[in-house]
Amino acid sequence: MGKRSRDLGRKYPSGSKKRAIYKAKGVERQKQKAVLIKYFSRPDSAVEPEVLSEDADMAENPPAEHTTQTENDSSGEEFEEPNRSEEDCHGEEKTTKRAGTDAEGAEGQECCSDNQDAGGLDPEQKGNFNSADQIEISDDPATWPEYISQRLREYLVKQGPPKIIVEDFPKNKIGKHFSKFHCKRKLSNGEIVPRPWVIYSVSADKIFCYYCKILCNNVTSSLASNGFNDWSNTHMRLAEHENSKGHLHAVLSCCDLQQRLSAEKATDAIQPKLTDQEAKHWHQVSERLVAVVQLLAERNLPFYGSDEQLGTSYNGNFLGLIELLGKFDPVMQEHLQRIKNKEIQDHYLGNNIQNELISIVGNAVKHEIIARVKAAKYFAIILDCTSDISHQEQMSLTIRYVADGVSPNIPAGVYEHFIKFIVVESSTGEYLYNILLSELKDLGLDIANIRGQGMTTVQI
Repeated sequence: MGKRSRDLGRKYPSGSKKRAIYKAKGVERQKQKAVLIKYFSRPDSAVEPEVLSEDADMAENPPAEHTTQTENDSSGEEFEEPNRSEEDCHGEEKTTKRAGTDAEGAEGQECCSDNQDAGGLDPEQKGNFNSADQIEISDDPATWPEYISQRLREYLVKQGPPKIIVEDFPKNKIGKHFSKFHCKRKLSNGEIVPRPWVIYSVSADKIFCYYCKILCNNVTSSLASNGFNDWSNTHMRLAEHENSKGHLHAVLSCCDLQQRLSAEKATDAIQPKLTDQEAKHWHQVSERLVAVVQLLAERNLPFYGSDEQLGTSYNGNFLGLIELLGKFDPVMQEHLQRIKNKEIQDHYLGNNIQNELISIVGNAVKHEIIARVKAAKYFAIILDCTSDISHQEQMSLTIRYVADGVSPNIPAGVYEHFIKFIVVESSTGEYLYNILLSELKDLGLDIANIRGQGMTTVQI
């Protein structure tokens, strides 16, 4: 049919044509609504819409033979259950098509709610299992709380799906019962694979989806909420559930959570080892620094040079010995490599650290000397006053004692040790006596045990 003459050259469609297009779109929306209503339905409403087109009815309630064929093509062929009677087979064929009011067997339901994130976790963690001390839960999924908290979810993921240990399953009113045959499926290539997500509740005589049960809150799917026990339609229900978008989303979320928990466990196991290795490294570095300080102090050699940079020729005896150790010792070699690569900021080779090490080593030596003097009990003191380069009067304190050789580390003999320099303001006898009395008190020595006293080479 040709166009009317008045429609020739029309840039926009006429009003009648617009109404026809709008009406056609409305019919199409009704069809789509009928197809999707089986996926998105309210749990508290079992009433089907009254106004549905013939095509929508066919889309929502397909024939049993067509549904079974589609299932076999998409999810793989199920292998036959052994020892099944002919009556059971006929009964299953007759009950393949389920009533729309059966809430437990509602097909095509989404497993996860819209308010969950990609990881399968709801925004508000609910439930009664918020601490590790309260996690005491049975393997029976029917006894699990309606809302599973994050703490309990992680616990269940670590434990894995509970195994079905029941062998004799109870029968329902029409003589049907669950079978472990449904825990496996046969693919189109003949391979038989397990269904680890199928878990059974002994108390409720129902099956659940493990992944959807622990990772989906606020859902209407029977396998994820109150359980499924329509044993006549178990074959078809499980097949369509494992191909549903919600179930696949739950499986991926569970795998992601399991990997994250495994990574955290591995990190928790490795972190103490890394900490111990780092502590051991710095302990070994400290041992070598103290050894260098002892060597230079014993030989009365200067520490500093005109330069404080590693790798130069005038950086002093301390840094020179550190560089020498770095050529042969792997610990110092690694330490110097870290400094060169700027992996560490505090290398413990500066002047402040050197002075602190000298002070620590000096105090340790002084404490050992005082311990030996106390062991000998009696001792003599030698005092000598002199001025330094800045004309500051100083007094040196030296202690002499006799070791009896009782201790295996101290051979018998006469020992003389320099203790310290004392700054003095006057060289009178009274002032020097008061200074000496104060120093001996700080050292923990009794002045009554002094058996000799000397001033340079003059015996007093």
